[in-house]
Amino acid sequence: MIDELALLKLHPETASTKQKIIDLLSNEYPLTAKNIHNRLQKQYSAEITYQGVHKTIKEMETQKIVERKKNGYLLNIEWIQKSKKTMERVEKKYLQNQKIVLPEDFTGSVEIEFDSVTDLGVSMTELLMSKQLSKDSNDPSFICTMEYGLWSLKVRFEHLALLAKMVTANPKATNIVRKKKHFMENG
Repeated sequence: MIDELALLKLHPETASTKQKIIDLLSNEYPLTAKNIHNRLQKQYSAEITYQGVHKTIKEMETQKIVERKKNGYLLNIEWIQKSKKTMERVEKKYLQNQKIVLPEDFTGSVEIEFDSVTDLGVSMTELLMSKQLSKDSNDPSFICTMEYGLWSLKVRFEHLALLAKMVTANPKATNIVRKKKHFMENG
């Protein structure tokens, strides 16, 4: 499945009626078929009849993209979640070696799931070494803040080598750990 909203934003003039309806319902819901028709004409100068809009909405309802409530149509939450999961799988495939890639303008958010503290430590080291968090890739300094200083119980020599490489490559790096206690301790 494609991220239909992103495609619509890139090329609204070539977007399908379905994409436009999804965009409308992602911003305002529930809407009646008449409301959707009026907004399509107003926002997109769409030359589609009310019957055409109604037919498209019924197709989308059959495909479980939208659902009808007593006061209008809205996007089906299961379709939204399925679309999100699909795009997350595509993102994972495109990430090189599962490395973290941050948006250059630092907009939005990046949600990353780790299976172990070791994976977290290695990924953070690789992220810091990539200089994505630096103002300038030639600047040898950066600051990393963490709530807790975590140390994995499972240590591999290549991970220690990666850490040594990061420290050597960034001699002016500063790490700030805000809490003295381990995150699992109470109090």
